[in-house]
Amino acid sequence: MGRDAGPRGASDWARDALVAMRDRSIAPTPENYLVWYTVAADANPTLSRVIQVLDTQSAPYDDERNQELFGRFFGDQTERGVLEALGERIEQRLVDLARLLEQIVVGTQSYDDKLDDAGERLASPLSATDFQGLLSTLRADTQSLRDSAADWTNHTTAHAAEMQQLRADLAAARAEAETDALTGSGNRKRFDRRLRELAALACEQGSSLTLFFADIDHFKSFNDTYGHALGDRVLSLVAGKLREVAGPSVEVFRYGGEEFAALATGLELVSAVEIAETIRRSVAGARISRRSGGEPLRRITLSVGLSQYEPGEPLARFLDRSDAALYAAKNAGRNRTSIKRAKNRAA
Repeated sequence: MGRDAGPRGASDWARDALVAMRDRSIAPTPENYLVWYTVAADANPTLSRVIQVLDTQSAPYDDERNQELFGRFFGDQTERGVLEALGERIEQRLVDLARLLEQIVVGTQSYDDKLDDAGERLASPLSATDFQGLLSTLRADTQSLRDSAADWTNHTTAHAAEMQQLRADLAAARAEAETDALTGSGNRKRFDRRLRELAALACEQGSSLTLFFADIDHFKSFNDTYGHALGDRVLSLVAGKLREVAGPSVEVFRYGGEEFAALATGLELVSAVEIAETIRRSVAGARISRRSGGEPLRRITLSVGLSQYEPGEPLARFLDRSDAALYAAKNAGRNRTSIKRAKNRAA
């Protein structure tokens, strides 16, 4: 939760943001200012913790890191647009609830006043007619208050149901937008989002994050020889093997073309290598044949590269290192696994 807002608070946050940027030699661009204003206002606890980790490590705030911070926390404009649209609907519902609550408060105060008045009248002798009239008035006022309370209950119930539906709609829209239609794996959009989220988690908790890149060897040649329909079957086969062998704790994505990626947290390096090798052997052991005639096709193999995240490092550097591991596997003859360690780790 951020600090209290207000003209003075906003002014203080603006000043603190500019001072923090100056102290770290960060260019005062709109993107950088948004990041550091958010830190100054303590409006995003995850961002604040990431900055604390980077400062503890005396990490440089170069252009690469600044762009990565903005992209990680503010870069998904499409999803933010969806959330803003949902936010407008939620805001309108809250306005309605606030108006209804005000009516209940006013009605309750009026009812209290009428009860006080009735008490004063009952303190004196009343005729049967006057007593019946007073009783009828109190009954009507009580029913009116009950009706207002019932309206409040109905509105809050409807609001809760709408919020639940909005969350479901957002989750469904995100899932559809982030799923590769051919393989059923997460697509590049989901990969980018999950990489940002898991890297932030690794910074917060000090847990490991492993990135696997897997590329189907000689896939272009396979496509040219057997056609795109069989090529699509191979892509689906490989995606299925990745999910089956890696298990539910490893997230699998189609990174692009014939290249796949996987993310896993909490793995020791030796365990990550074992998973990569199991995946590679499983794909190499699979056989695919033509549907018509059953003619067996040539063996499919994978080259796999992996690396582990160094908390606080720019994500672009992490991606480059994992990509370099993949190309090392290819250059070494393909159908193998290669590891690329960070420079500050023992080889």
